[in-house]
Amino acid sequence: MIFLWVLLARFWPQEILGQFTIMYTWVSIYGLVAEFGIDFWVTKQTSINSSNAYPRNLIQFKVLSSLFLAIAFYISGVAFGLPALSFLFLLIGTWVLNIGSFFSCFLRGCNQLSSESKISLVRHLIFGFSSTLLVIYGFKLASISLMYLFSNVMMLFMTLLTVKKYRFRVCNIKVCMKKIISSSILVWLFYLFSSLSVKLDIAMLGFLDTEQSVAIYNSAAKIFEGGLLVATAFVLSQFPTLVSTYESHPNQYYALVKFNAKLVVKITLGIGILGGLTVGIFFTALFGPEYQSAQIPFLFLMFFLPLSCLCYFLSHGLIMAGLAKPVLKLMLIVTTSNLLLDHLLIPIAGITGVLITFFVKESILLVGLVVLVRKNLKLP
Repeated sequence: MIFLWVLLARFWPQEILGQFTIMYTWVSIYGLVAEFGIDFWVTKQTSINSSNAYPRNLIQFKVLSSLFLAIAFYISGVAFGLPALSFLFLLIGTWVLNIGSFFSCFLRGCNQLSSESKISLVRHLIFGFSSTLLVIYGFKLASISLMYLFSNVMMLFMTLLTVKKYRFRVCNIKVCMKKIISSSILVWLFYLFSSLSVKLDIAMLGFLDTEQSVAIYNSAAKIFEGGLLVATAFVLSQFPTLVSTYESHPNQYYALVKFNAKLVVKITLGIGILGGLTVGIFFTALFGPEYQSAQIPFLFLMFFLPLSCLCYFLSHGLIMAGLAKPVLKLMLIVTTSNLLLDHLLIPIAGITGVLITFFVKESILLVGLVVLVRKNLKLP
């Protein structure tokens, strides 16, 4: 996807790229909200019970609830001035992707991650290749949005064929949706809040400033999000070790968290320094000379990359230790502060206001997490 954003920056004016970024951010937030924690529950139950059956009312709830939520997002997005047709294609595409991800939980529960990865790869190749051709030949928002919808329809089709191969079936046993959501809500809220950070800033910048500002800030934010993937991959790789250590040797768990936290900072600090040293050549080569004003936001974000990755790791470490509630309370405070500061500062300072907000919220999050770690994990 980073390649696609670079391509769009090269071929599209900043106003059009800014519009597309706002729409894509808006549908990404919709996708996060529409998950409802159901996917986590389905994956867990399929893995535990080795069941190949989905309750019919669970499927109906997932399809209808995400559809009604999509309608609400569409109405609000159009009311804020988003292009109606392009936004419709993107939103339907995200709804289809959400349903496809729901059925992919069956593959995860059956330990068929390779099948899910292949489907995801094909989806990205379809969207990336078709979008590249369309952009090169001068097509704009609606065409790219339609290709996004098409690639996700193909993903859903391939997923349904694959789950059928593993004898997936629908059963008439009813499950209590209230119990499912309540049992998964903490994990869902954590995933939601931890994924909203940069997306909220871009959405607020789009509604309170210009499309050019969105395009400029997004070019820096996309590279920053790529750096965050390092922390995500590291946490996922350490997840089995952290869980098993906490359950069998809790005293060693505290030392393990501290050791891995330092390792995350060292790795991402190296990435940040490399990005800072090559920023001039880097941005000109990738995005073109018209994006030179994105260098300052990029340097700022890369400076805070180790801090953001450390927060990501510590929050996961606390949740694995059964401290989801205090972490979520802290994230709620951070998200609320994010919205309020963006609302106050963006009309006054534009991108600079976003950077000030980023500094404040990351500082609050880090201080809060360190307090929770020292209080509950009793690190020296």
